[in-house]
Amino acid sequence: MALAESGLGAGDITLHTNAGVVTVGVKGQAGDFTATLITVPPQTGSLLVLDELLDCLNWPVADLSPELPSGVIEDPATGSAAAALGGFLSLHGLLPASGKFTVLQGFDMGRPSLLQVDASGEGGVRISGTAVALDV
Repeated sequence: MALAESGLGAGDITLHTNAGVVTVGVKGQAGDFTATLITVPPQTGSLLVLDELLDCLNWPVADLSPELPSGVIEDPATGSAAAALGGFLSLHGLLPASGKFTVLQGFDMGRPSLLQVDASGEGGVRISGTAVALDV
C-alpha cells in the first residue's frame, strides 16, 4: 500500500522472499487502494513448545506481557494470521464451500479491520483489505 500511495499506483508487485514468491495486487486510486496478497503455498507441521518457538524468533520469554491477551502488542489486522488460518482450515476441510471467509479483527483495540480470505485455489492463500498510513 505504501508503494502504491508513494506514486507507483495500482498494479501487481512481485516479491521474492526466502519463503518463495509472493504477489501483491493493488487496485484503486490514490487514497482508496485495496491490496490482495497471495501467499506461498501453506505448509503445516507440529507446533513447537513455547520455549522452542520463542527461541526460533529470538524472543526472550520476558518480552511477553501478561497484561496483553496474546502477550505481545498486536496490529489491528494481521494478514499473516489470516493466511495461516486459511491454510489450516483448508488442510482440515473446514472451509465454507466457496473457500472464502471474512476476518473481523481489532474491534477491542478501537481499530476495526476487515480482511477477505480466499483459500479456494491451488497454491497460496489470497488476503485482501485496505490499510491506514501511520505517523511514525
